[in-house]
Amino acid sequence: MSAGKTSSGLGKRQVLLSFNPGKAFVISVDVGLATTIVARVDLSVNVTDKCEIGTSESPERFACELVDCISDLCNKGNELPSYLVISAPGLVRGDLRTAINVPLLHWTDLVLAELVESRLKLKGLDSPVMINNDAKLRVLAEVALNRDIPDDFANIVYALVKEGVGIGLFINGIIYVGSNHIAGEFGYMSIDPNGPECSCGRKGCWLTMVGSRELDDLVISDRLDDYIESFSIGLMNIVNGLDPDLVVISGALEEYWTASCPC
Repeated sequence: MSAGKTSSGLGKRQVLLSFNPGKAFVISVDVGLATTIVARVDLSVNVTDKCEIGTSESPERFACELVDCISDLCNKGNELPSYLVISAPGLVRGDLRTAINVPLLHWTDLVLAELVESRLKLKGLDSPVMINNDAKLRVLAEVALNRDIPDDFANIVYALVKEGVGIGLFINGIIYVGSNHIAGEFGYMSIDPNGPECSCGRKGCWLTMVGSRELDDLVISDRLDDYIESFSIGLMNIVNGLDPDLVVISGALEEYWTASCPC
């Protein structure tokens, strides 16, 4: 679309062009333990509409309720999304189709993309679906959209505190996924051999001590400093090992940031 005209003083005036942000849209799905947020996002990365559903442990029920929500968002404009992106709190295969393990929802080797696509087609919505780990998607968004990050910052660690803790890695100017697309699972790093038992079978894994539930419990009991100590131990291990330009902390901890880091 035209964004006006300019002139250098010579020849024909140049026409400035810009894309129409409303010409296409994608559907973004942020899967949480209790609630899943579904958003319609235009080409300027603006959320133009959204809805929420409860997150069911049953993949079939989750897919049906998700597609009903997506259908409602699409019907408002009678259009098809260009893409559907699902952010999952767990391990995702490199094909970006399969959830290898989402422990809090007990999803294992679930071809979630195919399941959702088949339900979409029943609603007349033929749009491609991809899934990825939530922390990996978050670090990509941070690099792409946060203009306060200097251009020469090529190494960024993104820590996402939700029901557990996820790490997204931007290394040497690209997202780092590892050979099996599961890099960044530092939540299973043991920081206390006498700590709580983890779903992996070991004790004291970082994610069992610094999730949103643990944060809320320690805040209620006026022990925020204990949480910060556990969180800092794990984060410093990552920082000492990777030497990043920047660490970004997001999620549940943001609410208590002033109290935990008054600087």
